[in-house]
Amino acid sequence: MNALKVAGVNRPASVHDADSPTVAAPGRIARNPRIRAALSALHEALEHARDLETDAWDFSVEISTLRRLKLTNNELRQLVLCGLVEHGIEVTRRDDPARSFRQASRGPLRKESCFVLTADGAQLAEMIDQAEFSRQNNKTTAAAQHDEPRGFHSELPRSPSWDRNRLELRVGPTLVRRFNIPATNQESILAAFEEAHWPAHMDDPLPASDDASHIVRLQESVEQLNRGQHQPLVKFFCDRGGQTIGWLYRDESTDHEKP
Repeated sequence: MNALKVAGVNRPASVHDADSPTVAAPGRIARNPRIRAALSALHEALEHARDLETDAWDFSVEISTLRRLKLTNNELRQLVLCGLVEHGIEVTRRDDPARSFRQASRGPLRKESCFVLTADGAQLAEMIDQAEFSRQNNKTTAAAQHDEPRGFHSELPRSPSWDRNRLELRVGPTLVRRFNIPATNQESILAAFEEAHWPAHMDDPLPASDDASHIVRLQESVEQLNRGQHQPLVKFFCDRGGQTIGWLYRDESTDHEKP
């Protein structure tokens, strides 16, 4: 099968354009947290392509990214067979500035496999994102009816939330940080805060070591957590000589943190 050049093409030939299977039980599919996370990542990639008015395959998502979201091979095949995603094998040459793909359809999954949403997949992903936004917004509204949350904005919830399946840190509906590549120490810190219901301070949650390197490791992780935020709403910090970690909301208008 010929390689599919995506550069300068409005839309690549779809592996589902002919005899596309009917999307089966999208509600059941959408209840799977790993599939929801994968559809969200694919939808974000599609939005990037739309924003730049380029071909969707320019922002196709590699199989390695979806596996970091814990998506199984069978779940990937399900998305393909249900007509929610298109499967292609990247065959870009080193001397070619444009990405190239070979249509894979129902072919075997390979390390070069890449995926984009179909029209049905994009519609389902948008529904999931809208439902998540509404859920988070309702959660924020409910929190605002109780005690005044920590921070400088009265509409902020009492604490952030960490979704280990989607690898997302949010404040209400606002995305603060999404991890697209593994960050074990940072993810461990966020998971520890989430499990403890976000106390103001907690002991270093990273595995202990025999030397003082764990202090440096915590400090570096804190710096990375603060530096990599899409929306800088949360400030993490070390205290007690680097033995504990805390958090607070950040005042974007003055860059002054308030407890």
